Amino acid sequence: MNVKVIETDKSEETLSEAAQKRMALGQEILRKSSGPLGISRSGWVVAILALALLVLPLLGIAELNQRLIAMVLIFAAYAMSYDLLFGYTGIFSFGHALFFGVGAYTTALCALKLGWPIWSGAILGALICAVLGVFVGFVSLRVQGVFFAMVTLALATTAHNLSSKLVDITKGDEGLSLIKASDAPNATTVYLLALALAVISYFGLGRLINSPLGRVLISIRENERRAEMIGFNILSYKVVALVFSSIIASLAGTLYGLRNGIVNPGVLSGDVSLLPLLMVILGGAGTLYGALIGATLIEVLNFSLSSREFVENVKGWFIVGPILEHWLLLLGLIYALIVLFLPFGIVGTWRLYRTRILGLVKGNRNT
Repeated sequence: MNVKVIETDKSEETLSEAAQKRMALGQEILRKSSGPLGISRSGWVVAILALALLVLPLLGIAELNQRLIAMVLIFAAYAMSYDLLFGYTGIFSFGHALFFGVGAYTTALCALKLGWPIWSGAILGALICAVLGVFVGFVSLRVQGVFFAMVTLALATTAHNLSSKLVDITKGDEGLSLIKASDAPNATTVYLLALALAVISYFGLGRLINSPLGRVLISIRENERRAEMIGFNILSYKVVALVFSSIIASLAGTLYGLRNGIVNPGVLSGDVSLLPLLMVILGGAGTLYGALIGATLIEVLNFSLSSREFVENVKGWFIVGPILEHWLLLLGLIYALIVLFLPFGIVGTWRLYRTRILGLVKGNRNT
């Protein structure tokens, strides 16, 4: 009997050592593939782009364009927070707006009801969402796949209904006007804050994903049962991912409210929950810059197709005009085409074809 116990311990020890060696090998490969200062090529592109966006207000960019770019950056951070769950950990959620909306409402209520500074409400909102992430994680992550998605959808729907019904606190569909807050930031400040959040989210999540914690999250996505057999506590790691994701989503929700000047039940709607999923699928799941690309394309398309000037200009176009007037139908058609012809998203498909092309070139050289 004792011999069997010793053999089991040795087997577990061997599995743990193998896992550690694989993680160390992964870290070494990542270190070698990184560029100067340990930043990847895509990271340098994002850094240069961020510097260019930082200079734009000094060049006198129009407020309308500032607001559009701010919206893109806010949803880019929101999409990256979702990508940590869906793309890197394999957690499929339909209720991510829960954290987005709670962050926005907490900031608005603290500023308008309690007279707190905006930043205090934003921090409190992030802390509440972190606690909420722990609660939702331990309650919901025991079920998997679509069941977890349905539980999160139910929680987000409940929060949406509460925000509409508790009129004395939230003013219902009328919403809370953040413009009335004593220290409400102007458009340029919101733009810079959105830029800061997007950049910090990109590099912060990149650092997390390339850490031993991130490698465990990826191993859970690849094969949850095998990761559990190695000895990892799957539930705890998933909850940690959910907490990081909820904090970023909360801050994105706060900036969304500041950018629009109002917080209403729309921030907790199903549309806001589905938006990061569409952005991540469009850009490429499991790639942070894919989330950036997806958020940019969807928000620019949304803004362009829904603008009154655009609709007025295309009215007279033959056949195309009447179609473009129904821009929501066109947007849905674009989503469907992308899913059909780019199943791995823009970045994922590019990586696939690049690998094939490089393989062919290498094969020709060898022959």
